[in-house]
Amino acid sequence: MTDSSNARQRLIELARRTTAPTVVRKTAPSSGDIDAPEFDVAPGQIWVGRQQGRSALLVILEVNGDRRTAVAAPLSIEPGIEAADTLVVGPGASPLALTTVIWFDLKRAIPVRVLSRPLGKIAAPIFDLLTRTALNSQQVRQISDVRLGAPDYDVHSSNARVKADLEDLFELWASSLEPIDTPDKPITPPSSTLPVQLAQVVEMLGVPQPIAMAIIRRERPLTPDELARLAAGTGISEADLQPFEPSLPPELLIELEQPRWRLLVETTATSEGIDELTARRQLSQSAYELAARQRGDDTSLWRHKLRMVAYARLDNRPLEQLLVSLMPMIFDAAPAQAAAMLKHLESLSPGAATRLHEDPFAELESWDNVRVRRVPELDNLQGGVTAEDCSVSGSYDGALAPPTMVVTESLSHRRQCFTLLHELGHHLQQHDLHLGQAVLKHEHHKAFEDAACDAFAAEILLPSPMVEAIIAEHGTTVEAALELYRRTTASRAAICVRLAEHVCGPGVVAVIEPSGTVSFASAHGNLYPPRRGSDQRANPLVEAALANQRAAQVVRRDNALIQYSTGHTSAELYGQAAWCDGLLFIVMVEHSAPWRAFAPPREGPALRSAKARWGDCGVCNTNFEITDRCPTCREPRCPEGHCECTLAAERRCGKCFLMKHRTQFETGSTVCKECCE
Repeated sequence: MTDSSNARQRLIELARRTTAPTVVRKTAPSSGDIDAPEFDVAPGQIWVGRQQGRSALLVILEVNGDRRTAVAAPLSIEPGIEAADTLVVGPGASPLALTTVIWFDLKRAIPVRVLSRPLGKIAAPIFDLLTRTALNSQQVRQISDVRLGAPDYDVHSSNARVKADLEDLFELWASSLEPIDTPDKPITPPSSTLPVQLAQVVEMLGVPQPIAMAIIRRERPLTPDELARLAAGTGISEADLQPFEPSLPPELLIELEQPRWRLLVETTATSEGIDELTARRQLSQSAYELAARQRGDDTSLWRHKLRMVAYARLDNRPLEQLLVSLMPMIFDAAPAQAAAMLKHLESLSPGAATRLHEDPFAELESWDNVRVRRVPELDNLQGGVTAEDCSVSGSYDGALAPPTMVVTESLSHRRQCFTLLHELGHHLQQHDLHLGQAVLKHEHHKAFEDAACDAFAAEILLPSPMVEAIIAEHGTTVEAALELYRRTTASRAAICVRLAEHVCGPGVVAVIEPSGTVSFASAHGNLYPPRRGSDQRANPLVEAALANQRAAQVVRRDNALIQYSTGHTSAELYGQAAWCDGLLFIVMVEHSAPWRAFAPPREGPALRSAKARWGDCGVCNTNFEITDRCPTCREPRCPEGHCECTLAAERRCGKCFLMKHRTQFETGSTVCKECCE
């Protein structure tokens, strides 16, 4: 029998006689690892070690001061495999609930980055045995269910093969530790943008402002000639101007080797098609750039930055949660930028805002310095422009001559107008130095520029005096949204933006398709909006509205939830929904809902079922929370006191649409006596 046949037969026999430890089968890697205290390497822990497709169980005996290595001894759980230099721990004493053999004679200092999953901790008396310089049977017999392994003098036995395999693996791991370079001076991470002013790049390089902004954003590399000219003109070194890969801080590299980041490294390696070493390098660079201008001499700093990178990359920690603290800076600052854009527009073409309000296409098609294109589908454009290039279904290319704004023809006319004005917002910001510099000063400049475009388009279509008058009458409610839609030609997206600007506290105003997916959403405060195209059918507010598409009815829920694209949700929100010309308006706020007399902030994201807690009144046509039932008909009674008894005694007039007692109708008539007069 060949060696390969022997190995295969051994695996079959092992699979027949054993199963994986319960703790292994019940614990799977998750993003929670990055915050779990058991992922701090400590003596006595049992781990799964894994690297380059080879794995083994091991116990930590000592953690070295360099934080990069730990002294560990291998474990095995194969029945009958042991040797004289092993400690055999029975199922009752092992955290694995299996007979566990500790090969203490094979202990080595191995990199902590090979540690994959913690499986528990051995008892203190057993760990004390392992730390002794020598073991004797008398010491071991004092601990229940623990003994020394039986000697095996056959160099060709299964015991000898297992020992040799474990010794080779630990030797391989120990030799895989790469050196870390220590820089001579403290490192300051580069800014996310080049440290130059927009006007400097335009003047010194002689490039249009959109190209200059792309250079500052590090989206377009500098040519050697441009690099030399910009360095000479600004006094900034070429190394600081051109994107580069600096020597990373040792503390950052050491932190990323810790086991808590193992899932992040593996996920990155798999998604990018790279090895783990390259993945760690890439993640280190991401954390380094994220640190902006902070010093990299504090371990807690790098752990914090890596947590942010992990939240953005791991599939069950949505990027929306990472950006929550940044939302006020992005969305709440956008109206001021939009006001500056309107002022600049007036200086370019007096009265243009009014003309754009009346007909954006006619106005912009009369301009000589821009071009407007209408296309069937954005993904068919040359140059690979797609709908992802903008928050709306359009695109803008300022590098063309003349700069070009593209709008999808398949949109409704209202939406096409909003999209075109959104793209005009990009044009204004990318062709005025003051507006462009305001964008680049923002830490998250792309999201800020896009939010400012939305605010600009909404202001053109829905002037402030009109919006403020309607909100003064209806509050920031879906009733206000419906009224704005009725009185203007503005798109629902524009109405969302304008209404969101007036929300008291964190909130979201959105438009939902009949399929339950998001058509458009705008946010206020530190509440991240649902992503366009994300499925919101699991939101109790949307679920109720989809089940009842009567246009005259406003649906309300106090347990509305934003469903993020990863499947996670926001905290519970107060919500309203109403159908508008085939699409659904929804308004959701954390507190101070204007349609409720009392709407305090929620303490946390506790979820509860909405089933069988809400009803529809057939008399006053409202949706209400069921808190009372009629003692006669036993059916839910609305806050106005209506129930099935009321409905039996009243009917709605087909002319004035008021509910009146049945005595107010002639027999067989659907119109009340008053309307017949």
